Amino acid sequence: MKIVVLLGLCLITTAQLFAQTEADMCVLITDPCCDASWSTWDYSVPAGRQITGTYVHYEGSDLNEVTVECWQMVNGLPSIRRWSVTDRCGCGTVSTTTGHPIGQNTDLRFTVKCMGCNSENCAIGSTAVYLYTSINAATCPTQCPKD
Repeated sequence: MKIVVLLGLCLITTAQLFAQTEADMCVLITDPCCDASWSTWDYSVPAGRQITGTYVHYEGSDLNEVTVECWQMVNGLPSIRRWSVTDRCGCGTVSTTTGHPIGQNTDLRFTVKCMGCNSENCAIGSTAVYLYTSINAATCPTQCPKD
């Protein structure tokens, strides 16, 4: 009987996730480089929405790298790291589905830190990081600067 109840709960949870639509998330976080501090942005996944994958577009100096983390907030504190993207030097776009889907009413904290690329000297300036969902893939990030 317990197995039937647990199986039923799993099916209901799965059906709820499939019934949700992708969250409309698009944000820019600019982190000052070389200061050893994290820049943060908090986001709550709206009711009836989910995040099935997160795109990270980063624009910075070739001398600097960026680390981006997504934390699930529990009781107002970052408690569960859902995913991280590390050691991204310069400029580019990467997507992650690790730690997804992230369901409705989940509070998240995105953190960004810019430091010297490959443990080299850090160049003063800042790095822009766009975080977005597939709904915003064509419009959220800007294009990387061309040399």
